[in-house]
Amino acid sequence: MKSVIFDIDGTLTPRPDEFLEVRPNAANFVRKYANDEYMIIYLSARFDWFEGLTKLWLKEKGFPEGLLSLADTIDDVVYPDIFKTRCLKSLQQCNFKFIAAYGDSTTDFIAYTNVGIPKAQIFALKREGDLECQPGVYSECMNGFTGPLFE
Repeated sequence: MKSVIFDIDGTLTPRPDEFLEVRPNAANFVRKYANDEYMIIYLSARFDWFEGLTKLWLKEKGFPEGLLSLADTIDDVVYPDIFKTRCLKSLQQCNFKFIAAYGDSTTDFIAYTNVGIPKAQIFALKREGDLECQPGVYSECMNGFTGPLFE
């Protein structure tokens, strides 16, 4: 199953500590993948007790339905790269094929690399107010979901 991975906090939102705002054009961009029949994977180190609120937020902000994976334990929150790697490896065992992955943090890029996603398919989002993307392996550091890549 062709899939695209999106971190939420700092990727779909402008900053990691922002839970209510959404980046401009983010929902439209994710929807383009969904309309092309890619499975959307929302992967976040938020505690799973935020699942209902996160699903409601995604729906209210216009994001398409997708698979939502959230942290089960405090260790998942403290070590998001290990949590995300574990989730993605599990999905790979179920024949998910990762076409692209979007994130804003070094731990996102580590997890994506750990499951063999090529650098050319990993995209970094610059956090609002930052001058650079977080360190890591990715093909492009983007200001947001705008520009020729998203048109």
